This record gives sequence, C-alpha cells and structure tokens, in this order.
Amino acid sequence: MIQAITGMSDAALKRELDRMVSAEIVYREGDPPQALYTFKHALIQDAAYDSLLNESRQVNHLNIANILESHFPETKESTPEVLAHHFTKAGQTKQGIHYWMQAGQRAQGKSANNEAISHFSDGLKLVSKVSEEQEREKLEMEFGLCVINANKAQQRVF
Repeated sequence: MIQAITGMSDAALKRELDRMVSAEIVYREGDPPQALYTFKHALIQDAAYDSLLNESRQVNHLNIANILESHFPETKESTPEVLAHHFTKAGQTKQGIHYWMQAGQRAQGKSANNEAISHFSDGLKLVSKVSEEQEREKLEMEFGLCVINANKAQQRVF
C-alpha cells in the first residue's frame, strides 16, 4: 500500500522504511512486504502530518482513498469509515457522505450504537457542504433519522 501511494521502487521504499525503523521513528511488525509500520509515538505522527501543506494532505488522502477502493476492495465492506475519513479529508464530499452512511449502517448492524451515532454524525456534518439545497435537505433527513434511530437503540441497551 505504501508503495502504491508513494510510487517509489521496491528498493528505494525498503531503504527508506529501514532507515525510519533504525532511527526508531517507526516500528515494523512482521516481514516486508506484508509488514505493518506504525509511528513510535503519536507526536511524531502528528508532527509529520502537520508539516504537510493542506493541499498535499488533501492529495495524499485522495490517493489513499482511491488506492484502498481499487486495490483493497474489502475495505469497502470491512472498514468503510476509513474510506469515509480519507475522502472527507480529501474534500470529496459525495464519496465521504456515501461511506459515512455505510459505516454507520455497518456499525448499527453490529449493535455498535455509539460508533454508529459517531459515523452518522460525521456524515451529517459533511452534508452541510452539499451545494444543491434539495439534495442537502434529503441527506440531512436521512442522516438525522439514522442518528435518532441509533440513539433509540442505544437507550434500549441501557
């Protein structure tokens, strides 16, 4: 996935990731090419992210979302909230809304009502960016009803 996003050659990517592991910026779990890389500390991750210009962030988020959609189609079913997050951060309102709804419905289907409420609420915030009034009102109603239903389901649990 990292290679697809960066466009680096296998050798160059391996060299750079090895340098980051040696410098203890990231940890590697497992063996390449299936290794999982995580930042040593959230502050390092935040500093790296904050060092990017907003335009670069948006482009990176869009690249990640597109690669997840095309190369890892199981993400659509297993973790639509990841796609929703990246499309939202990329400024892709339509796709973000679609995946927030899907994420909320998936969470609700697992009786994860707090998670569902969070996803539906994130989608509802994004709906405010829809320029076409009739479409925006329709989406506000859909997401609003979903939040109400998830709240009711949550109250029945307690």
